[in-house]
Amino acid sequence: MNVCTPEASYSSYSITVSGEGSSLEIEDVLIGEVWIAAGQSNMEMPMRGWTNIPVENALEFLSCAPMHDKIRMFTVDENPSLVPLDDVQLTKGWAKADASTIPDMSATAFFFALKLNASLDIPV
Repeated sequence: MNVCTPEASYSSYSITVSGEGSSLEIEDVLIGEVWIAAGQSNMEMPMRGWTNIPVENALEFLSCAPMHDKIRMFTVDENPSLVPLDDVQLTKGWAKADASTIPDMSATAFFFALKLNASLDIPV
């Protein structure tokens, strides 16, 4: 089976993965840019800021219209380990950007995704 990835767009897709006697369907998948934002406190700081440390200009984005098809974020929770891990153990999963999810998103990653979306006009 030859399957090609569609061009980036705001159209929503479903992906079905089939195996021996079972299948899994993943719905509402967008095709676009996927970036990994990793680091220490600079990536961890959420859009809502920390006590007495607000994120500059965050309020205008915390109250903006939903950006479900523009920005989505997959957040992995901290999982300290003394040995390398082969898989993600703890995750908050994918979140569509809206007033209820943006406050918990990484501020650095959010602003990067916002700029990238505005430049490329594809989902990030």
